[in-house]
Amino acid sequence: MDAAHQCEHKFHDRIDKQVTLSGRFSLFGKLGTFVLVDGCQIYLLSDGPFDWNADNYSRMEGQEVRVTGTLRFKDYPELPPGPQPVGRAPDHLYFDARTSTIELNPRD
Repeated sequence: MDAAHQCEHKFHDRIDKQVTLSGRFSLFGKLGTFVLVDGCQIYLLSDGPFDWNADNYSRMEGQEVRVTGTLRFKDYPELPPGPQPVGRAPDHLYFDARTSTIELNPRD
């Protein structure tokens, strides 16, 4: 089982539900911004315009954050074998950045 599906299995009971997860924030994932939760990259993606360049997000880099939103899993279909290699994004867990709340975790 690959890492994406291990993470899907770890969080399967929370997929398609409103949840709050805490982890380390990064702007520099393979698909973009993500939060590392229990060894799993959970992306913060948006189908529309979203500005990650704002100061409040750059200050979060490497910090512990809390994200609240609906957790989703994107599972791409297997590609049929063929003569031409085809690139595709890896399967992944994600929140919609536009409808989720992202905030620094308060210090204990």
